[in-house]
Amino acid sequence: MSSELKLTYTSGLTGITANVFSADGDTARGADIAMSDTGHLGLYLGDLTTIELGDIVIFYVGGVYLTSITYETIDWVTVSTEESEVLNITICNQALGLLGAAEISADDSSTLNYGFCETIYADARNEILAAHPWNFACKRAFAIQTTDPLFGYDNAFTMPSDCLRILTIAQDPAAKFRREGDLILTDEGETPPDYDEDGVDYLAGQYISSDFSDSDLTYLVDTAFTSDDEETDLGTYCTSQEADLQYLEVEYIYKATDVSSYPAALRQCVVINLARMLCSPIKQSEDVAFNLQAMLYGSRKVTGYLDIARSLDAQESGGTVIKTQTWLDSRK
Repeated sequence: MSSELKLTYTSGLTGITANVFSADGDTARGADIAMSDTGHLGLYLGDLTTIELGDIVIFYVGGVYLTSITYETIDWVTVSTEESEVLNITICNQALGLLGAAEISADDSSTLNYGFCETIYADARNEILAAHPWNFACKRAFAIQTTDPLFGYDNAFTMPSDCLRILTIAQDPAAKFRREGDLILTDEGETPPDYDEDGVDYLAGQYISSDFSDSDLTYLVDTAFTSDDEETDLGTYCTSQEADLQYLEVEYIYKATDVSSYPAALRQCVVINLARMLCSPIKQSEDVAFNLQAMLYGSRKVTGYLDIARSLDAQESGGTVIKTQTWLDSRK
C-alpha cells in the first residue's frame, strides 16, 4: 500500500484548478494547486504536503486563479483515509496482453491503460482471494468485543482489519455468526485468561485480563514477553482496552497483496480476472469478456483455471476429519 495521498476527480472538463481548506473553512491549505490531466479518469491533485485528513478540496473551472475572474464551483470532496493500491505491473501487463492492449510502466502513470488498471486491479485480485480458502491466504487472529447488539446475538466483535472473508469462528465450523459491516455478530466469545506472573510466555496478538488497577481490564499483547515473579509493567508490552471485554477466535482469508507469494495457478487466475474486468473499458466487447469468464470459471466444455487452482490448493492440505454430528445438529 502506498502512503502517498492521491485525490481524483472525474469530470471530462479542462481548465480545472483546486483550492484546499480546513474542514472549518478558516484555514487555506493551498491554492491553485497543480493538477495534471491523465487523459482518462480525470485529474490528479498534485502532492500537497500540508494537506490533512478532513480537509475540503474545492474544484473550479473557467479562469486563472487570482485574476478577479469569478470561478464556477464544479464539485468538492473531503480528504479521507483511503489509500491507493500499489499495482503489480507484471500482473497488469499479462492481463493487458490477453486483450492485445498496450503495456503500462511504473514510471508513467498518465496512460489510459494505467488508469484502468489502477481502478480495477485491487477488486480483481480480492475477488479471486475470496473465492476459495487458499492455504497461503488463511490467517488466525483474535477479535475483540466491540459492543452488545440490540437483539439477535449476545456479542459483536471487531473484524480483523485485513479480513476479506470469514471462514470459521471459535474453532467450530458449526458456530453461528453473521457479518454486519466490520462487525462479527455471534453468541460465541470467551473471557481472556488472567495474567499469570509465573513464567508464562505471551505472544503478540493475545488478549489477557488483569486487575492491577483494582478493576478487571483487558490488555492486547503488542510485544511477546515472558512474565516473571515480580509484577510486570504491562504497559511496556501491552495496550489496555480500557474495559473488561471478551475475545473471539477467528479464522479468515486476509488481503494478501504480495502477488509474488501466490501459487502459479492462482496468480494466473488473477491475471484472467483482471483481463475480464478490463475488457469493457478497453475492448468494449462482450464476446471477449464472456470468453475470459469461461476461461476463468469454466463452462460445459472447458475446466476453468479457478477450478484447477482450487484442486491444486486442496492437495496441499492434510487429513480431513468428518464430523457426522453437524447434519444431526441441523435436524434439531
